[in-house]
Amino acid sequence: MTRCGWGVFFGHLDQQSVLHKSAWKFGPVHTLVQATPTAELYALVLYLRHDVPFEGMYVFHIYCSHVVDSCNQKAKAQIN
Repeated sequence: MTRCGWGVFFGHLDQQSVLHKSAWKFGPVHTLVQATPTAELYALVLYLRHDVPFEGMYVFHIYCSHVVDSCNQKAKAQIN
């Protein structure tokens, strides 16, 4: 059985481009589906629930193409 976990890191860069850690959280995926897209999507949901925009934008780096493609399709559907 494959087990997946998720993680979210909050930080900011100062004027000298030094990264400062603000907060971080991680844990197991609490669903029957233990897959990378599930873990990445769970991290994204937690990020959007608890973060505030930085200079009017949310910045989230994600590497799972399934989640990125799904978000892009939803954004296109809302624009049209």
